[in-house]
Amino acid sequence: MPDSFLTPIVHFPGAQDSFQCPQVGNTKNAFLGDIYGTQASSADPLSCGFFRMTAGESLTGKYPYNETLVILDGVFEMVDGVGNKSVAKKGDVYFFPAGSMVTFSTSQAGLAFYTVQRARK
Repeated sequence: MPDSFLTPIVHFPGAQDSFQCPQVGNTKNAFLGDIYGTQASSADPLSCGFFRMTAGESLTGKYPYNETLVILDGVFEMVDGVGNKSVAKKGDVYFFPAGSMVTFSTSQAGLAFYTVQRARK
C-alpha cells in the first residue's frame, strides 16, 4: 500500500529544447522562465527554469534569492557587482548568493538551467 504522504515526481520530457521562455528585461535577446516550482505557501520555496540569451544587448540583474546556474550550451560572459569577470561555458556551475548583481552578455548564444530559492513566478 502506498504511503499517503508521498507525492509523485514531475517530468517535463524534452524541456531543454521545447520550453519557450518569455522575454526578460528590456532586451530583445534574453529569455527566462520558470518551468516548475513550489507554491508561495511553501515553507522551503524552490523553483527552476531556463535562461536563454542570444548576441545583442547585455542584461543586468540583482538576485534577491540564492540561485544556482548550470550552463547547458553556448557561452555567457558575466561580470558581477564587484567587477569579477567570468566566461561561462557548457558544464560550468555558478552560485549567486542573495544580493548579488550580475551582468550577462554573449557574442553567440547561451542556454542555462537555474534553481532559485523562491516560489514559482
